[in-house]
Amino acid sequence: MSIQKKRLKLMGGVALATAAILITASCGSKTTADPTTTVATPLSADTTTTVDSATTDGAPETTAAPTGPVGKSEGVGVTDTTIKLGIIVEDYPTDNTTPFFFRKDGNAAVKALVADINAKGGIAGRQIELVTYDFSVITDSHEACLKLVNQEKVFAIISGYATTASNDCFMKDGKTPVIDVNALTDAGNASYAGYHMTPSPTFDRSAKDWVYGANDLGMFDPAKGFKKLGVVSTSCEASIWDDPAKGIKHWLETVGVTSDKISEFRADCALESLLAAHEQALLKHSQDGVNVTMIAAQPVDRNYTALAHKQGFKTQYIWGDFHYATQSANAQSLMQDEVDGSYGITAFRQDILAPAAKACDAVVQAAGLPAFTVIQTDLLVMNYCTDLNIFKAVVEKAAASGTLSQASFVAAAPTVGKIASAVELSVDFTGDTSGGEEFIVVKWSKATTAWIQEGDVKKSFYS
Repeated sequence: MSIQKKRLKLMGGVALATAAILITASCGSKTTADPTTTVATPLSADTTTTVDSATTDGAPETTAAPTGPVGKSEGVGVTDTTIKLGIIVEDYPTDNTTPFFFRKDGNAAVKALVADINAKGGIAGRQIELVTYDFSVITDSHEACLKLVNQEKVFAIISGYATTASNDCFMKDGKTPVIDVNALTDAGNASYAGYHMTPSPTFDRSAKDWVYGANDLGMFDPAKGFKKLGVVSTSCEASIWDDPAKGIKHWLETVGVTSDKISEFRADCALESLLAAHEQALLKHSQDGVNVTMIAAQPVDRNYTALAHKQGFKTQYIWGDFHYATQSANAQSLMQDEVDGSYGITAFRQDILAPAAKACDAVVQAAGLPAFTVIQTDLLVMNYCTDLNIFKAVVEKAAASGTLSQASFVAAAPTVGKIASAVELSVDFTGDTSGGEEFIVVKWSKATTAWIQEGDVKKSFYS
């Protein structure tokens, strides 16, 4: 199982592992589902809020849309009047019958957002020709790749979490740019030669910020009571911990937490192993005198905190973005009396509608759809907002170079700079194509069942 499959946002406990297994097992399905191709109908011309990528606060652009195409069109999926965009949508029930906590109108919301862009002149003088593929119906990412890349011949693809199982098909074989929220390692991004773009921080960035953020809080300071660090990891994510130059253990060593100060339990990736791992992990940690704990494994985190509370095991927890324990919907599944007051390090906003999200919310409401409420339920659509901002910014930069093609799109991406994000604290495509350049310290509140920001936004330690 690949690292990136494990990093699905807002999936709780057992459901996360189950969802990853289902996605993997579904590949090769013979069921077919033709994508829907439309040039999205514009909203009313007097709509004033747009999904904007030229500013960092989500405000509408002040410059007029071009009256004709910017740059000559070349290659797949682009003409002087249209640019063909594939979006893999995921409409899931919002009740607890599935592991997803997303609103059910993602498809309609995506169409509204694209229609709004088209109503304002499109991108670089071209209307978006939208092709949607419903991944909640056909969960075969390889089939999605074949449909969108080989048959529809889209210019680029935006996806929530559905593309990871077939990244090679989309980007290496299909040479089609993909914008999604799935983080990779730096090496993973490099292997796709610029075709992968994400607002999320890379695993390498998250690893260093987790450790250094915890260190700044004094978690590893013997003068403040630190004795031994308990770690719960998984075998399918071994490189995140063990990479000698960028792994979590490497960063721990640089702040003085050497191997003799770590008690690690590594669970196998199989669901059965994960369900039982908390008992073995807690036994090892209690025997080794652990009093600070870092967990990056679901559903181990939930079961560990419940058993620790039952047994009276005392430890300080420091949570990170791996498996998204720093999203409130996930942390709500932890044993509340056990984790109340514990800290987290995260590159993601906490239950706050950023300006970019508010801009998208206005468009969604103008289309007659429900308003955004909180990140937990509206996360997927908010991710589409950010991904569309990225797409718009990169297309405009590529077209301004004189030629708009998939190759110029990929070349332009790491030169775009800051992009408005609805979810991440910071997305800056300068020298790379990932985000997470800022983080915050958060503290869990049992009373509000939410993460509360502590202090100011901080610059990432990773460079």
